Amino acid sequence: MYKLNFFFMVLLVSCMMLHPDARAQKRTFDNIKKMSIRSAGTIEENNQVSGYYVLYDVDKAKNGKRTYLLKILDENLDDFKTTTLEEGKYVALTESVFNGEAIMLKFVDIQKKRMIFMSYDKNADLLMKTEKELTKREVLLYRMMLSADTEGSALNIIPERGFVDYGMADNGKKYTISYMPSNPKEKGWKKQSANPKGIENAGFLCTSENHVYSLVARRQSLRSTKIEFAVNAYDVEIGFKAFETNLNSEKYSTQPMSGFFDNKTQLLNVIGIYYEPNTKQVKDNGLGLFNYQINIKGEIVNKKYLSWAQHFRKYVKVDNKGRIVNEKRNGFIFFHNIIQNTDGTIIAVGEQYKKAADAGGIAVAALGGTTSTTKVVIQDMIVFHFTKEFDISGVEIVEKSKSNFSLPQGYDFMNIHMLSTIVKANGGFDYSFTSKNDQDESTSIGYVDYERKKGAKNEFTFGAITYYDGEFNKDKIPLGRPTGKDWIRVLPGKPGYVMLLEYSKKEKKLETRLERINF
Repeated sequence: MYKLNFFFMVLLVSCMMLHPDARAQKRTFDNIKKMSIRSAGTIEENNQVSGYYVLYDVDKAKNGKRTYLLKILDENLDDFKTTTLEEGKYVALTESVFNGEAIMLKFVDIQKKRMIFMSYDKNADLLMKTEKELTKREVLLYRMMLSADTEGSALNIIPERGFVDYGMADNGKKYTISYMPSNPKEKGWKKQSANPKGIENAGFLCTSENHVYSLVARRQSLRSTKIEFAVNAYDVEIGFKAFETNLNSEKYSTQPMSGFFDNKTQLLNVIGIYYEPNTKQVKDNGLGLFNYQINIKGEIVNKKYLSWAQHFRKYVKVDNKGRIVNEKRNGFIFFHNIIQNTDGTIIAVGEQYKKAADAGGIAVAALGGTTSTTKVVIQDMIVFHFTKEFDISGVEIVEKSKSNFSLPQGYDFMNIHMLSTIVKANGGFDYSFTSKNDQDESTSIGYVDYERKKGAKNEFTFGAITYYDGEFNKDKIPLGRPTGKDWIRVLPGKPGYVMLLEYSKKEKKLETRLERINF
């Protein structure tokens, strides 16, 4: 696999082969000096795409700075608003998100060891700009991320309220949570873990109307393999810590993966994998999936366990390690997203993967080269459907061609679950996005497949798995073959469409278009 850029050709493909719908909207942006895969996103209202934002470098500015254009486009890719901003030439965009009211851009300046946050409203007017110092470990982390051109995941949204960003303190031993409101007149807050012993890391879990929920992982030292998990809740407005709940159980050890807040029941749902007590969580896929329900006081009021051996085997062949098994394939499951549908049911979006020997890497190593001899094979899409009570009610397996992700050197002996996080961070999976449409009460999952055809040229396709009225429907559109662009990306579009972006550094050009698909 060609670095990360090849993934985005795998994520999508060239726009050279047009979809039969001649009415598809198209836009081309010229004279682009540089653009990141992270510098485009959707503007959504009521879970529907109403526009897009695009940020790119256009020219040099005075005092060693660069000039950027931030463009706001409407749902048909027409210009709505444009603004200009200037930053140092060593400043790089790491993340960008939209929370329903404002766009937040997160930059990092490795040279000056600082992070810059800038938020803009939907008219491209600057709302807020703030900076913070980077710790030594954060500098190392962002340097690695930028060199690999991977996307960050520390910046998250509080819908219609603000943004929350996760960082490090005490040389990486402690975590920080920073809240930045959309309204610059309101006050933000910053919290740091207070545990004097061991190492604590935190990441975003979900939000409710009044709280932001974070998943906390604790271990005694950097080399410790025993990890304990907890969930904490902070009041969004004042930063008061409402509770912190330990997820340990006398019966099982757990590894949380995702969560959502149910507005009807006012319960926080935390979903993940459960194991035998004292089992290293990264050893295998555990015994099955769990769902803990936590009330607004931080009390676990309900625990539910679904085992691979008992519950899931009614719908799909699964071994005791949680691997999907059939005549052709077997592999572990990486869960990209777990969401609650409008009707209250739950969907877990997964993708099958397994570890394998890399023949090309072995050949290079045999000749004295320095490369990895292991790869990860990406396989089928797997969607689990649960009832409101978290009972398994169906499994949808969508077959697609295998794709390979060659691991960086030094990762050959890493545990299978740790490898999946490396694949995810470097964009090695074929999953694209999940979107909800409140108007027709549907949920859509997008992915990309490289179809191998007999008697015809192989080509990429974009696939959609849509949940509507209790059923799953599938659709695909042909995308042609890669043309060597620097990167290509897919975003959700207005109802019935997806948005394709194709960037060429050599041609200094970004091409965008909307493609119709039956979600």
